[in-house]
Amino acid sequence: FKTLGNVDWFGIKTIQKLVAQGYDTLEKIYSMREEEFRSIGFGPVLSKNLRDALTVSTTKAVEDWRFLASFGIPNLGKGDSRKLLTHISLEDLLHTEKMDIEKISGFGGITSTAITDGILQRKKMIHYMLSLGFNLQRTPLMNEMTETESAVAGKGIVFSGKMRRGSREAMQAEARQLGASVQTAVSKNTDYLVCGEKAGAAKITKANSMHVRILSEEEYLALIGR
Repeated sequence: FKTLGNVDWFGIKTIQKLVAQGYDTLEKIYSMREEEFRSIGFGPVLSKNLRDALTVSTTKAVEDWRFLASFGIPNLGKGDSRKLLTHISLEDLLHTEKMDIEKISGFGGITSTAITDGILQRKKMIHYMLSLGFNLQRTPLMNEMTETESAVAGKGIVFSGKMRRGSREAMQAEARQLGASVQTAVSKNTDYLVCGEKAGAAKITKANSMHVRILSEEEYLALIGR
């Protein structure tokens, strides 16, 4: 739930209570009715909030890589989930062989085996969760992306600080749509450091030392024509 990021009310104590009562899979929890929450000791208001939160989580937009990472598949955190889904769609991934993952840069034999084994063990659960109709924001597949003529296509970009025109996550998603390589740390492969309010001082210092171009949020938006 924490990785999925769009489910309120399900804290650690709530999860522990559900598991203790036998509701120990996502299938069981997502199929629960309000009355079932009440029957195992949750109050009327909290029971309604829990049921409503599950419903909202299927309708509120969430990135497909965050959805994939939430299943706890070994060696498949948020970053690698996003990278993997630029090569293989979520649905196709359920039937992907180890060798197909191993062909992707950064995924070795051991990692690919752990991922395919983890997906196989969770396939039924993933199918069930997909059947609930989650509002997934799809990661663009590299082989389907048309050549983009944006000013940031092919550029490495790091976003730092709080943005005023929208969330940092939304700006990162847009940058990827424009063909940029969004990074979490400044490196030799970084072209732009985009700074919002209270941007990281260490990132700015490193960008200066590596001659990375530093842009304000407004300068970046002007660069991409927003």
